[in-house]
Amino acid sequence: MNNRNILHHLLPEKKKEIILLCLLMLFYFSYSYFIITQTSIIDNSILGDLYFSFDNNIIYKYGYQSIVPHPLMRYLTSPIIFLGDLLVALTGSFKAKTFLWVIFCNYMIASSVLFIFKYLNKIISLDNRTSILIAVLYAITPINLMLSFTPESFTISTYIITFVLYYTAYHIKSETDIPIIEKAILSTTAAGITITNFVICTIPYLFFNKSMKSKIKDLAILSGIIGIIIIWITTTHHFIADTKTRMEWFTHTSGEFYKHVIDLFWGSPIFSPELWIHKLRSDETDVISMDYYNYWWQYLMIFTITGLIVFSLIKNYKNKYVQILFLILIYNIFIHIIIKYGLDEPFMFGAHWVYIVPLLLGWLYKSFPKQKQTAVYLLYIVVFIAMLVNNIYHLYDFIETSIQLFPI
Repeated sequence: MNNRNILHHLLPEKKKEIILLCLLMLFYFSYSYFIITQTSIIDNSILGDLYFSFDNNIIYKYGYQSIVPHPLMRYLTSPIIFLGDLLVALTGSFKAKTFLWVIFCNYMIASSVLFIFKYLNKIISLDNRTSILIAVLYAITPINLMLSFTPESFTISTYIITFVLYYTAYHIKSETDIPIIEKAILSTTAAGITITNFVICTIPYLFFNKSMKSKIKDLAILSGIIGIIIIWITTTHHFIADTKTRMEWFTHTSGEFYKHVIDLFWGSPIFSPELWIHKLRSDETDVISMDYYNYWWQYLMIFTITGLIVFSLIKNYKNKYVQILFLILIYNIFIHIIIKYGLDEPFMFGAHWVYIVPLLLGWLYKSFPKQKQTAVYLLYIVVFIAMLVNNIYHLYDFIETSIQLFPI
């Protein structure tokens, strides 16, 4: 593998990658256009969680929601806020800013799918046909369908995490190291968007082909940088007190625990359930959330995908790339299921782990001999069709509901 600089990996390198990125952006924009022009759900004046607990209205207006969990978000989004406000001043329409935000989100999620395709194609060495199928399967997950038009920290996190996974895997495969300055930029940017991203984006560095002393040195430098950010937050924004308050807010659950885990945390980011319309806290504002599954076939589909993931982990347990994905998954399970952080509104947190699904499907396909890969490919097509029909149907339902509840 030829070693190239980071910009070559951030951008599409070949004609097929350019075409894939453009088609994905056209697909995401095709329905985002109706959400922009026929609803106010993205840019509503109510600074509340109008759908799936996203903070899109606040981020749309200010670029960030809270400093403690997202310490650098306001700095990284300030160019978009400036350009958006400038467009509003020049055009006289606040929708100009909405279009800018949505195109940005389209690009973030489309690029994330491209990074998954690159990983499947270049790291796992799958053929173009299989890489595209699995990448598009990832593209139509409910979390990506929603984040593609949603100004959110999760939208940017998806972009950064999938890039880091591909970029680090590329260097592990080529047996080259990443300069410490690049590691620092990637880890700091990831943690700056959402502070828990630091662990996710640092795990791959443990698997580089270098001495343990060098690994410890790199981790010490990266941890030191994050430590400085935390100290800065502590002295200016009460990091410890705010974190304690957030833990108290977000670690309670209502309803049956197993349904929160199966239907909402694990299921809803992959295979969309029905929508649930309810009131925002104690006021009269309607909000849209994910409901539990209501039909046996929904459980059949999510258990089929789960079975494939577990089989991939078992079959490839010696594979260091799979070990990286396993550690990231365990980390997310620890935060959201063991500690129960955000388990009462878990759909949006799927952005921090759902990319693991296509990558493990890719490794599972690769682990079979060629004569059996055709059967696996056909099974993936069945899964893709089921996801496409189900998720697009519920996306349409979401758009219709948004037009009804939040007209312009």
